[in-house]
Amino acid sequence: MSFSRGSGIAVLVAGLAGGACSSADRNFPPPPPCEGPHCTVNPAGGSVPGPDGGPDGGGTGGSDAGNPSAGTVTGTVHRITNDAFDDLGATFNASATILALPPGAAMISAPYGGAAGTSFSLPGVPSGRTWFLVRDETSGGAGVLSTFSLVQLPALTAIALPVVDLGVLQNIASSLPAVSAKGVSPLAAQIVLLLSHANGPYKGVALSGGAAGAQIVYDLGPGAYTDAGSVTGAAGTIILFNAGLGGLSTLTLTDLTSMTTYQVSVQAAAGAATLVRADLE
Repeated sequence: MSFSRGSGIAVLVAGLAGGACSSADRNFPPPPPCEGPHCTVNPAGGSVPGPDGGPDGGGTGGSDAGNPSAGTVTGTVHRITNDAFDDLGATFNASATILALPPGAAMISAPYGGAAGTSFSLPGVPSGRTWFLVRDETSGGAGVLSTFSLVQLPALTAIALPVVDLGVLQNIASSLPAVSAKGVSPLAAQIVLLLSHANGPYKGVALSGGAAGAQIVYDLGPGAYTDAGSVTGAAGTIILFNAGLGGLSTLTLTDLTSMTTYQVSVQAAAGAATLVRADLE
């Protein structure tokens, strides 16, 4: 199965806002923890930005020059090849576009791969929780999904953005009866939630709202999954296969022991993956 930006990946429109609760991780720059027991977001519409960054190819966006906290973000892209989604794999060197989607400010983009090399620089990115998108420009030839992830800025060092290997999701899907018949649809969003609590993976959490028709998969431990489970296992992981989500959306999670609920935001689009590390306090 191959993916291309033409299969459901369209244009991001104005209205991006909010952020998700994400944990510190040894592989990715850590967003701050949640404030209290709830992470609230403001849902907004949209989809993966197209080559020109605006509706029907209207404009590329730019830096937030009026924001004194704006700065230059540098980094590279690494391919996620592990079923536990906890590695950075090899440096990704295929053609891509890196987009920063700061809330309340213009989208900022930079080329990556090919003649641009395996690093990027985005000037004028405001501080705060910011969604980044690694947009595949190979029409599926690189075997990856365009991938959203969240970074807390400013970052003291260069950041490493993930891009999810399509084969990883296909392998997991093929081992699960409820998912294998449909596979990994290019017409839907694929969401991976890596949940933590009290300095460790969050076991016993259920996705209780906002799945948008997704096939929900829970971990049985690092890299092992079931489509017959009801809560997270020892790795604190939930995968939403083939979700009908687009733009900034809200997922509701519930700890079925304490009955504590959390709201986490995800940026999603058809034909793309979203990788969220969320520290639920």
